[in-house]
Amino acid sequence: GKDENGHGTKVASIAASSELLEENYLGAAPEAELAVVKLKQAKPFIRQMQRIPLDSIAYEEADIMLAVRYLDQLAQREGKPLVICMALGSNTGGHTGENALSLYLNYVCRKVGRAVAVAAGNEGNKGHHYFGIVPRDQDYTEVELRVGAGEKGFQVNLWGNAPDLFSVEVIAPSGEKIPRFVARKLDRQRYDFVFESTILDIQYELSEIVSGDQRLLLAFQNPTPGIWMIRVYAEGNLENTFHMWLPVTGFISDETYFLRPDPDTTVTEPGNAEGVLTFSGYDARNGSIWYDSGRGYTRNGRIKPDLAAPAVEVAAVDLRGRVTTLTGSSAAAALGAGACALLLEWGIVRGNVPAMDSITIQRYLIRGA
Repeated sequence: GKDENGHGTKVASIAASSELLEENYLGAAPEAELAVVKLKQAKPFIRQMQRIPLDSIAYEEADIMLAVRYLDQLAQREGKPLVICMALGSNTGGHTGENALSLYLNYVCRKVGRAVAVAAGNEGNKGHHYFGIVPRDQDYTEVELRVGAGEKGFQVNLWGNAPDLFSVEVIAPSGEKIPRFVARKLDRQRYDFVFESTILDIQYELSEIVSGDQRLLLAFQNPTPGIWMIRVYAEGNLENTFHMWLPVTGFISDETYFLRPDPDTTVTEPGNAEGVLTFSGYDARNGSIWYDSGRGYTRNGRIKPDLAAPAVEVAAVDLRGRVTTLTGSSAAAALGAGACALLLEWGIVRGNVPAMDSITIQRYLIRGA
């Protein structure tokens, strides 16, 4: 296999490139050894089910977990410390770090000699997150969603904290409305709009299997361009809060976004996992946070990301061995991974902290930041 788009090569070069004298270039941990797993692209039926474009770069969670397992076993066999750099992310999940991949990464991070550096994502300024409140004196709150021309399909994930109960009513740009459907334990409804070519699947999950929170999944197929209205109803007399996420950039048109988005709680999964080191990005030229960088907290209020590293025009090496730049939280995660490797060398290889794990590294880096 080989790197086909150059992203992995750039990330690896930032983390651990050897010295290029002619280019005056050096990676963060230049003497580290690299073990690379190439992920296969997601299957067509998975893309169809999740409304992911066929030409986008997408991977399956199970394959990522198998890759992590392989690397963990490789490090154990070689008797060496291991840093896993994950420069990828998703908006699928409850943003609490409690999905299958996050829980597995937490398990790996608790092992001595292991660290996982994860990118916080580039969703902070994309308009893909909405935070809403249904006041006690109102039946519902309205969420406006702009759908761009040429959009073939996408999913909207709505998450509410238990014991809150939510239901939705959707109004198309033409004014056609689908009726409010009261949530049940686990149910799915399909609606064909009469005056639109749109098909809408709504899946209600009263108690998501890991978190116990309510999840509503709205899957749009051939959505009509324009302003869609989603009315979110809440049961009870509390001031109920909810979050909604659109897919990450690359899975959806740039012209599809919430009209009143919230830039917070935009760290992509698995960056919300408790044990991993999540790196957001800043502009090292002026010290400001990079505006697209994913922001915390997690949906359940834990502090994420853990640290910030340079993410704007970071020097990297491309597929042809030429020095170029990379902008994004992937660059920040790569620099963070290099820092983790240097700490593991000092702590474990040189014997200064023989029991060093991901939490120990997190504390060292935060104290030094």
